[in-house]
This record gives sequence, structure tokens and C-alpha cells, in this order.
Amino acid sequence: MKCSFALAVVAFLGAWRPSVQAAVLWIEGEKPASSAMNRHPWWYDQVKRDEFSGGDFISNFSPEKAGEAEYRFEATQAGEYTLWLRANPTQAALAYTLNGGSETPVNFTQGVRDITNVAADAKPDLRFLAWINAGVVTLKAGENTLRFQMTSPNSHHGYLDCFALANEPFTPSGKAKPGDALDPGTTASSEAGWFPFAPPADKFDRTSVIDLRGLNESFAGEHGWVQAQGGHFAFGSTGEAVRFWAVNGPPGGLDQAGLKQSARTLAKYGVNLVRLHGGMFDEAGEVSPDKIRHAQETVAAMRAEGIYSHLSIYFPLWLTPKPDTQWLTGYNGSQHPFAALYFNPDFQAQYKKWLKALLTTPGPNGRRLVDEP
Repeated sequence: MKCSFALAVVAFLGAWRPSVQAAVLWIEGEKPASSAMNRHPWWYDQVKRDEFSGGDFISNFSPEKAGEAEYRFEATQAGEYTLWLRANPTQAALAYTLNGGSETPVNFTQGVRDITNVAADAKPDLRFLAWINAGVVTLKAGENTLRFQMTSPNSHHGYLDCFALANEPFTPSGKAKPGDALDPGTTASSEAGWFPFAPPADKFDRTSVIDLRGLNESFAGEHGWVQAQGGHFAFGSTGEAVRFWAVNGPPGGLDQAGLKQSARTLAKYGVNLVRLHGGMFDEAGEVSPDKIRHAQETVAAMRAEGIYSHLSIYFPLWLTPKPDTQWLTGYNGSQHPFAALYFNPDFQAQYKKWLKALLTTPGPNGRRLVDEP
């Protein structure tokens, strides 16, 4: 299929990051170094304890007092770790402070998985548990201190079952710790012939006979800009023909660790081009700095594994112009602008504004995507 219209822009874009010793640190919530919790034993703590890691947890439920708990743990190597919390996500407010730094609120609107009703009577109230990806933190070698504060609007409520810090691929699964074997009898599908499919995270062993990473460049753009020559793509510096094995992706909302894992996985399966299909604008149609920053992070992660990026920044279903949108007059707030980009000069100018911001905004390393092969 040929695309000759301005609904997508193709840019072959492509940051090396040093590897660190793989580790997953697992800390039980019920074992703080110090705490100031206000328990509610006859209701909030009436839960299915076998759903919790170690059969126990720490909690707070008080209209007057927030809950606080501090943990101390050792990291053998300094570096970036993804912080995973197994906590109560329901109408919750939770924040953490690492090594005396600034307080960081936990975002319960994304990165939440494996939500479980843990109420002993199974009522759908506040008593839930889930894994939450709280983002990337930087640990120092040796002792670290992590302090949590529970400040939910409803009685400062909160559970903390456990938390994990991982600098290797880690996919949480209930109360199972890394390396635990899942018991088929404890799964929802325990019929004869069924078993839990929970393969360990891929560590990308260099001895793998199906790893195609070596077919890609050491990094995308290693041989200069990709050009069209004689009806095919070619490396600009060598003239060697290039073929692309492309996919949509990676999944949206991945943090830097997730992007790195996704890029390495795609490269293992021979992918050398991804289509980054998503708008660079907010609900009002204005440039979104957060989305641009995430696009830069995605391009950098893909580049490091020899994968080029195809930027596709607009699709009509992503936008419902409000009645007062000056660059799309005539819309009533309930229609998508399906053909407007072809003939509306004001909308075309807005499209170019998105594109200019995406390609010319300096990234964390100071480079612009327009300068990135």
C-alpha cells in the first residue's frame, strides 16, 4: 500500500546505556525498620492473608493520621532500578522518599496490574491489592532508605504488601517472588491438562540460537542516513541495500526500563523498524511536551538495538475538535476531522506545529530528532 498524503511522516531515527549486574531486591511490607501505622483490625485488616506475600502486610486506616513506614535495604550495585509496589490502588494516595530526597507521589492511573479483591468477605469496597510500576529510581551501592507515606483522602487508608526494585526484566505475578514456581492448583484454570504459563524474563543469553540481534546494526544510523536509491532503501555511507522487517509498537506507556526490554526483544526476533503511531498533542490538540519526551525516549531505546523508527503522528480518530477551536472552525465537539487536513490551511499549520515540535525539541542528550539518522 502506498501512502502519498501527509497523514504520516517517516523519519529513520535512532542511546547506548551501560549494562549493570542483574538484580531484583524484594522487601516485605510488614518488616519496616520503623513505622507509624494506625491499624483497623476489625474491618480494613479483615483480608485473605493467603493472598499476601509472606502471609502478612502493613496497613493504615485513620481519619486523623497518615501512615508512615521506613525501610532500609542493601544494594550491591548502584544504578537505575524500576520500583514495583504491591499496594492498595483503590482511591489511594501514596508517596515515597528515597534516601532523604524529594517526596514522589505514586501514580495509580497507569502501570497498575494484577488487581485482586482481598476482602475476607469478598465485598467490593476499599480492600484491594495490585502491583504498581512506580517508575525508575536511582539506588546507591550499600544501604538505601525508602520511606512511604499513606495519605488517601478516605481515612489515609493503604496496604503495603511488599515492594521490589529491579534492574533486570521483572514481571510481577501475585505474591510470587522471582524464581518461585507457580502451583497449578492455585490458579483459576486448574482443570486437568492446564498449567500456569509464566516463563521467566528473557535474559538474552548470547548463546541463544534464535537471537537475530546480530543482523541489525550495532545502533540505528551506524552507517549514516537511510536513502532511497534505485527503487530501494540503502545506507547513505555505503550504498548497501537495506530491507526492513517492521512492526507496530512498542506498547504505549512503557518506562525507560520497559522500552529497553521491548527493544531488545524486538531485535531478537529480527525487527529493525518500528512504527510509532501516536499523536503528539493533548485533548485540546495542542503540543504535548510529555508525549514528545516519550517519543524521544522510545527512539533512543530502539536506536540502541539497531531499530529505526517510523513516526506516524496523526489519525483523525485521535482528535475531536471543540467548538471553539480556531484552527478547525465549524466543528461541534462531537465529530472527528476526517478529511480536514487535505484542504484546511489552518489545520495544516497546526499539523506542522506538532511535527516541528517533535523533530526540533532537544532531547535529554541535547540532540534533536531531525538530526538523528
